[in-house]
Amino acid sequence: MKKTMRTIIALFLAAVMTFGMSSAAFAADDSVKKIEWTNLFGDDYSFYFGNTELIEGENAVTIYDSNVDILSLPEDELRGMNVVCYEFEAEQTGYYLLSSDYDTVFSVAESYNGTKADGCRDCVKYGEEPYYNIFHIKKGTNLIGITFAFESYILMDSVNIEFLGSDIKDYSLSEESLDDYIIGYNVWDDGSGEIAMATDCEVTFVPENKFVMNGVVLMGTCSASPKEGKNKAKVDLFGKKKDVEFTAYYMDSLVKSAEITNIDRHTVFSYDYKGEQHYNDASGEKLTVKFSDGTEYSAVINDSMAEVVLSNGVVAYAYAGLTLNNDGTYDFIISVGDEVVEKYDVVGKENSFFDNISTLSNDNFEALASSADNFIVGIQHLGSDRDFSMQCFGLISDDLAQIFANFIAFVQYYIG
Repeated sequence: MKKTMRTIIALFLAAVMTFGMSSAAFAADDSVKKIEWTNLFGDDYSFYFGNTELIEGENAVTIYDSNVDILSLPEDELRGMNVVCYEFEAEQTGYYLLSSDYDTVFSVAESYNGTKADGCRDCVKYGEEPYYNIFHIKKGTNLIGITFAFESYILMDSVNIEFLGSDIKDYSLSEESLDDYIIGYNVWDDGSGEIAMATDCEVTFVPENKFVMNGVVLMGTCSASPKEGKNKAKVDLFGKKKDVEFTAYYMDSLVKSAEITNIDRHTVFSYDYKGEQHYNDASGEKLTVKFSDGTEYSAVINDSMAEVVLSNGVVAYAYAGLTLNNDGTYDFIISVGDEVVEKYDVVGKENSFFDNISTLSNDNFEALASSADNFIVGIQHLGSDRDFSMQCFGLISDDLAQIFANFIAFVQYYIG
C-alpha cells in the first residue's frame, strides 16, 4: 500500500511547495529579496525572504509584504506568495520542535550562507493536522522555509519554536502498539525490507527532558515482510536505531463481518422526472462490526465514515459508501481500515409518482427562493449600482421560467 514513509512525506511536501509556486503571477516587484533554495525535496525553488527573524517561542509570520491586501487579490496572484523563508539564530545545536496554529509546512535548509540555501534537514512529524515537526538544527544562522496553507486565504500563522535537547539519550515505543499492529493499516512495508510503523513514542533528551510524540510514524527495517504473529524490526529515530519486537495481525483475521441498518436505502440510484440521479448516503445509520472472537462494535456513520475499536483495542476507520468500478458501475462497500468486508450491488430505479411530486415541489421551491433572493439584492443595489440591479431582476425571470420548465418536464415524463 505504501512505499516508504520518508518518500511519501518528501513527495507530499514537494507537491505542496509546487502548488504554492505554480504561478508566475507574483504580486511582488523585482526589489523584493528572494533566496534560491536548491535540492529541496529534489528540486530547486525560489523563496521570498521574510523581513523578520524567527526566535525561540511564539512568532507571528506572514507573507513577505504585509502591506499587500490579500483579500483583494484574485486567486492566481495569491499563488506563490504563500512560500516565504526566515532566518533563525539557533543558540545551540540540537532538536527543535516547530509547530503552528494552521497547516503550515516547514522545511529547514541543510546549509545556508546568507544568500543561498541547499538541501533539507530530516524531520519527524507527528500528531494530526496541524502537525508537530521536530528538526535537528545546528548552532548559528539557519534558514526555515514556510509554506502557508493556501486554502485558508490567510497566509499568516503563529509559529512556535521550542528547544527540546542537544541529543537523544533514549526512546521507547508504546507497548500497546507493539502488541497490536495491523498489517497494511499501521505497519507497512514496500517489499525491500524497509517498514514504517505508527506508534506513540517517548523520547528522553539530553539534558533530561522526557517528551512524548503521539501518532508518529517511524521508519525501520525488517528481515522479512511483517507476518501475522511475532516480528522483529529495527526502527530509526534521527539515526538512532533500536531493536523492537511487535505482534501483527491481518485485518481479515480480526473482522468477521459488518452490516449497517437500512442497507436497502443505500444500494439504489433513483432517477427523477428530469432524468437526474439521486442517492442517499449512509449518514446516520448504525454500523455494526463483528469480530472473529465473538465480540462486536457499533458506531454511527457520519459522511460515510465511522471509528471502530477493533477487538485488540486498535482504533480503525470504517467506510460505508459507494465505490466506482472500472466499468463505470458502482458497488456499496463496507471496509474497515483498507479491508473490504462487505460488498453490495447498486441498482438504478425510476422514482415513484409521489417521489417525483416531492422532487418537483423541491425544485420549484428552490427556484422561488432564488427569485426572492435576487429581488432583494436587486432592490438593495438599485440606488448604488443600477446595472447590477437590472442583472438581478433579469435573473428573476430566469427563475420563474425554470418553474414553468419543471412543470412541462413533469407532464412530458408521464404523458409523453
